[in-house]
Amino acid sequence: MSILLLLLILLSCEVPTTQTTYDGDRMVVFANINVNALEMDPIYISRSARLDYGSSVDELYIDDATVRLEQVGDTACDGVTCGDCSTCWYVEGFSGFSNEDDNVRPYYKFDEDPDILPNTKYRLTVSAPGHGLISDDVIAETTTPVDFTLGSSANTYYGYCDNDDIQDLVNVKAIKTDNVLDSFMPDFDSIDTVKYNKTGCYTQGFWSAPYFYLDINDVQGQPIEFIDGETAIRTLTYALGFDIPDSPLDFFQSIETNYLKECKEPFSDVNSDGVLNENSETFFDYNSDEQWGFTYSNAIYDTSFAYKAFFRDQIKRDDQNRPYLDNPFVWTAQRSPLSYMWLYFHYYGLQLIQVQLTDQAYVDYLSGLSIVNPFVMGTSNFDEGYGLFSSTYSKYFYVFLDRPDDGLNYSTDCID
Repeated sequence: MSILLLLLILLSCEVPTTQTTYDGDRMVVFANINVNALEMDPIYISRSARLDYGSSVDELYIDDATVRLEQVGDTACDGVTCGDCSTCWYVEGFSGFSNEDDNVRPYYKFDEDPDILPNTKYRLTVSAPGHGLISDDVIAETTTPVDFTLGSSANTYYGYCDNDDIQDLVNVKAIKTDNVLDSFMPDFDSIDTVKYNKTGCYTQGFWSAPYFYLDINDVQGQPIEFIDGETAIRTLTYALGFDIPDSPLDFFQSIETNYLKECKEPFSDVNSDGVLNENSETFFDYNSDEQWGFTYSNAIYDTSFAYKAFFRDQIKRDDQNRPYLDNPFVWTAQRSPLSYMWLYFHYYGLQLIQVQLTDQAYVDYLSGLSIVNPFVMGTSNFDEGYGLFSSTYSKYFYVFLDRPDDGLNYSTDCID
């Protein structure tokens, strides 16, 4: 999860929600444990500050704390030290810097990634004496989400596509979601391809027709009943910069390069010769320089009103004014099945999709934030401190998003 982002937000607005005066510096901790994670998220520890704090935010980070993570209720660890217990992890002092160039923003990680179990309570204890904090020790607990399975089933979408007076029926096909090998490599024989669609039915808003539905069920295959305020579903879509859906060799070569793929700007290749004829063909001027140049052709980019309305805050520009978007892209929902439509994707090509169930602490924290008042903090589960200790459970699958049938050539003079 985006712990660093949450931390930076918190460090810029240290105002408790339950009092009107600042009673002193408190410890701020952001940590997340993830069942079935590739590696544990870094832990960030800092101290709070008054609104009129005038120094650099980087000076608020604490690099000499001790961090202890333990599974609550493991009687096998009674009377033994943390180092001798298989469900206890301990680190003293920071592990590295998020910004290695400037040696700022220290983070903490355990020497071995913890083996986190589903539906289990964990306790995090952080100690940082000598920093003038109201409390040198803060403690929080989280119960990890239950185990779950991913699936997809055929379904039907009802919506107004071409005529606001006529409701259309769209048949939505199922896709395969069991396509991640033990090595975490994709099983290319089990990856389905869905095609991006620019027609109105598919690109109107969050109510648009989906490319597929994603079912989140319990381990018996029954739908999980999600209760508002207790858990959330986070999805992270990672574009891998890979344009061939079934070639393992090319995949290995692709993942060693940037996910952004540079090709000539898409153009209407009327005669299919791969060359722009300026007398009879037009190109999509991504960076508005009136020159047929290179752009990030795997970035999903459009000039329609709906696209601009939903993606305007996510479109970035490089020094040549070429558009690109965030990767990965995060979406949060609280219902299953998930309707995987255009808003879930930023790039064409192979996608690794991570689906997370969150704990209640994460939901409580987000629900405590205020869109109107940036000085209202999220609801922390640390006693005598600020921040968040949360837990998630992740599952993964691959899907290939093909370019639309819009008459444009997206693959001219591509740079490997």
